[in-house]
Amino acid sequence: MKKINIDTIFKEFDVECIYLYGNVNCINDIDLLIVSNSFKGISISKRKDLIKKNNNKIDPICLTIKDFEKLKMSESTLWLELIKNGILIYGLEKRYN
Repeated sequence: MKKINIDTIFKEFDVECIYLYGNVNCINDIDLLIVSNSFKGISISKRKDLIKKNNNKIDPICLTIKDFEKLKMSESTLWLELIKNGILIYGLEKRYN
């Protein structure tokens, strides 16, 4: 199995945390939630393009810390998925229930 290299993400962005979610066994579509204040002032679609240019297998959701805090308060399906099945692969472990 080919490793997914996310080192370039860390070189270009000051990353707070990264969550792996969705079907974690699928290597062709890797769902990541990336939290970084480096995304401030960049549109949602441009953020996604900046991450995908490094690896087209990654399907990212890119949020600032403020966006992430709003997500935690929202009870959205994405947040519920992260709580239930998400795996924190980078950053500090925090439990949100």
